[in-house]
Amino acid sequence: MAENTLRISRYCLEMKMNKVAYIASPYSHELPRMEQERHDRVADYVGFLHRHANVIPISPIVCSHYLARSQRLPTDAAYWREINHWLIDKCDIMIVLKLDGWQKSAGVQDEIEYAESQGKPVFYQSKCNTLWFTEF
Repeated sequence: MAENTLRISRYCLEMKMNKVAYIASPYSHELPRMEQERHDRVADYVGFLHRHANVIPISPIVCSHYLARSQRLPTDAAYWREINHWLIDKCDIMIVLKLDGWQKSAGVQDEIEYAESQGKPVFYQSKCNTLWFTEF
């Protein structure tokens, strides 16, 4: 397991319980294949957390991608904002996946701002090969 992923697990263990982690990541794109690629990368990370970390990951992208596609729902941040804020309220920490476009994503930036305003610890993840690394 990546050393930095251990930091999240240790944080959760120190709090003496599993923590629910909101996974923030960019999603919307003019190309549907990019939305699919972003979904797939987030799903890989959520699976990684399930296997290797002491957290319960919640990802609106993983949970809603198929629904948005099959029901032709909007994929922009404004449409999902209220739902995402509700999910953030229910989570203990936030993990931001630093996928391409995360700094320009209005949704990710709004989620970070909201989580910080609610006093949630925010961790940043970047990927190198098959290992995930946490930055505080």
